[in-house]
Amino acid sequence: MNAGLVASAFALGATLGLLPGPVQLVLLTEASRGGVRRGFAAMLGANGMFGLLLVSFAAGTAFLAPNLMLLRILKVTGGVFLLFLASDSILASARTTGDADHPSVGRIPLFRGVFAVLLNPGAWVFLATTASSLFATAAHSGGRPFALVSALTMLGGIACVERSMVLLGRGVRRFEQRLAYWLVPVLATALAGFGILLMIQGLRG
Repeated sequence: MNAGLVASAFALGATLGLLPGPVQLVLLTEASRGGVRRGFAAMLGANGMFGLLLVSFAAGTAFLAPNLMLLRILKVTGGVFLLFLASDSILASARTTGDADHPSVGRIPLFRGVFAVLLNPGAWVFLATTASSLFATAAHSGGRPFALVSALTMLGGIACVERSMVLLGRGVRRFEQRLAYWLVPVLATALAGFGILLMIQGLRG
């Protein structure tokens, strides 16, 4: 087993987890808004979905490749989804009743994490390029089992970094409730800005 390749997979995952994007904003927003339980629920959805995609690509069974048209669709739908999350977070921060009164798929952190990955064009490009290249090298070096080990190691790198983001959001909430109320709208605005940018890119092609 190539230890250097495994280390590279972990480093790539950690780097991906550090890059600002929809998933990171969702995790920070959810943890700041509802504490560690809500943050980790969103992280479970995001990591679970991305882990499934990583394993599919590593096993050579991925059925979806991001062509130009698919990327445009993902950008537009992903942008709409982020705008929805932003508006819902801002409205929730202004309410005192919480989310439990009117549960919906959009308000369940687990599903927010899942869709933050599925509708993220950057994630699909990463899977089809950098990740697939590493998995191909791993498969050539040690077969498909080694490629799967590399995928799980990469997911471990992502999870380590994203766990820190959840704890950061939780820390803000515990440090000062008023700061949390201030931070959620700021993060929601960032989500909205990211969503608008994705929509513009998708519509322009």
